[in-house]
Amino acid sequence: MKPVGGHRNYSLLVPAGEYVEGFRELIRHNRHGQAAFFMGRVSRQGGWKTYYPTVILLKWPTVVLVLSLTGVALGLGRRLRVGADLRIGDLSITDEWIMASFPLVYLGLAIFARFNIGERHVLPLYPFALLFAAVVWEWAGRKRALRAILALLVGLNAADALRYAPGYLSYFNAFVRPAESYRLLTDSNLDWGQGLLALRQYQRDHPDEKISLSYFGSVDPAIYGIRDRPLGEHEHTSGTLIVSATNLSGQFLADPQGYRWLLRQERIEILDHSLYIFHVPDR
Repeated sequence: MKPVGGHRNYSLLVPAGEYVEGFRELIRHNRHGQAAFFMGRVSRQGGWKTYYPTVILLKWPTVVLVLSLTGVALGLGRRLRVGADLRIGDLSITDEWIMASFPLVYLGLAIFARFNIGERHVLPLYPFALLFAAVVWEWAGRKRALRAILALLVGLNAADALRYAPGYLSYFNAFVRPAESYRLLTDSNLDWGQGLLALRQYQRDHPDEKISLSYFGSVDPAIYGIRDRPLGEHEHTSGTLIVSATNLSGQFLADPQGYRWLLRQERIEILDHSLYIFHVPDR
């Protein structure tokens, strides 16, 4: 207790004060919402109830989804006596309903949140999905034919993931064409400014091209040795124009349509699934 300006200042020790303050800021931020892009639409506040279920369907590997949902059906349908007959490593599941309640509650909270900016916000669900997938693995392990099928599925899952190597942040499952993913989801689902190394290599391979760049990221491209001129919203110019996927979607721009005129131009290449290269001829 210290006197300040003739008044006494009382300090109260709050355990985990940073956590309490962070939680308060989270609630306030969620109340105001967050600019978001979803299935071709832009919102200044987010809040789509179908956002995270759709993100899971598009971003999670199909094999993981199928196996985890099958595990839920096996467990909750009582087709095997979970707890009495099944052990996953040292984990004995004695009540599958309790196990399922944690991801259900979390998903429910996520659905009503207004932070529609990335799959990362529902990644706490992923360990539970793998646990339910493990139920299927353990059950099928007793039958040679099923073990062979599951081994094949695991191999297909690895091949599917390698399509995006090493840029796994941009991963979408096999039902989404990589070149068209920006039409569905952006921000940290696809583009978090990770394409500068690929852009540097592109510029080294095309030293005579003058690049106009609209980059979504917090790092100055010049740090990577990239020589470019900034490309403004609605700036119609010619040459090699490169725009980040998140800027194409426009959720953080003053005008979401700022760069979409480029979609009518010739697209040459996509760097690291996130930087779209267009060639605009001289008028």
